[in-house]
Amino acid sequence: MCRGRGDGEGTLKQKAIAGRKVWWGRWVEWTADGTKRRPERILGEIAKFPTKREAREELNRVIRESSGRVTPMPKAPTFKDIWDRYYTLNKSHWGKAHQGAVEPVMRRGILPQIGQRNIAQLTHEPVQAALNHMAEMSLLIGKKNQYTRIGYSESALKTARTYMKAVFEFAIDENVIARNPARKLILPDARKPCERFLSIDEVRRLLAVATGREQVTLRLLLVGGLRPAELFALRTNDIRSGVLRIDEAVKERERQASGRRIGSTKTDESDGIVSLSADLETKLRAWADTRPAGALLFPSERGTTWRIGNYLKRVLKPLAVSVGIEDLTFQCLRRTCATHFGGTVKDAQTQMRHTDPAITLRHYKKTIPESQRAAVEALDAEFQQQPDSPKVPEQIQ
Repeated sequence: MCRGRGDGEGTLKQKAIAGRKVWWGRWVEWTADGTKRRPERILGEIAKFPTKREAREELNRVIRESSGRVTPMPKAPTFKDIWDRYYTLNKSHWGKAHQGAVEPVMRRGILPQIGQRNIAQLTHEPVQAALNHMAEMSLLIGKKNQYTRIGYSESALKTARTYMKAVFEFAIDENVIARNPARKLILPDARKPCERFLSIDEVRRLLAVATGREQVTLRLLLVGGLRPAELFALRTNDIRSGVLRIDEAVKERERQASGRRIGSTKTDESDGIVSLSADLETKLRAWADTRPAGALLFPSERGTTWRIGNYLKRVLKPLAVSVGIEDLTFQCLRRTCATHFGGTVKDAQTQMRHTDPAITLRHYKKTIPESQRAAVEALDAEFQQQPDSPKVPEQIQ
């Protein structure tokens, strides 16, 4: 067990729980009144942390978060050591969405490249190389490591550059290094963000072949603008008169210790209501009547929450391919809702539950070519109208 008042490393073991092999950790904490506690936690499956060193790092991170303590600075700290300290000290001031945008980018894109390097020995070249690698690396998902795309997006690269600079500045403030090797980082060329949305004709063709559950889920995604994590967390009692309550979301990774996959929504603004058309509300209530009171509206065949990628791959994509739509994604459906939404920008922001209307305009509401051409035709016709005859001033008698 831990030595002293919570300053030890804790106990780390492999255990078999519910038929799966996991890393299990336990440590000592002292409360303000001097009481000793021995918290314990499942850190994750062994496949997630294949080596004991990785499991130990995860346990150390959990202990730091649990105790609110920052461990003493190592004599020769690595970039990862400084990043862990910087993240621990600052994340309490960040919102959920901000943490979700920063932490995965650094953990997956930067730390594997320079995380174990002594931060005092890092120069501009390896730091720039790490950023360049992010623009070219193969991003893999799924248990079979299927290729999904090459390179991080421009926004992720900007995030990595910003926080690499911040970590080095933090190290300077702590007298660990004398200069910032990330000060002149150049942003590499990144893959262009996808702006795909469905045309009205494509939407009609897709809804024409959808039946039952898929007819309802597609309309909620297209009309309600729901995120898939919100869709699969809906319960029968979330349906209100003319609106749908959104207050939960599915988490792709099971919550540690509890194993629950339903938690809070993406941001504070995501909690709220979305408007429903009268017909969609009727269809949704009819579907809810087939489910037990308070149960999930759209569970998997096993009665659990869907894994988001599975529903897209197994259900929606084959449906879309049958009508000639080869590139359907959940983001595409949400973008379709924002683009064809006929109200004001503020109305669209409220329906999409964005923190700022600029997010709706910049990332979701796209130009409809037919609408643009019609506007150009009207503008050109307006310019070509014959001018009014100028009035001749009356002569002064």
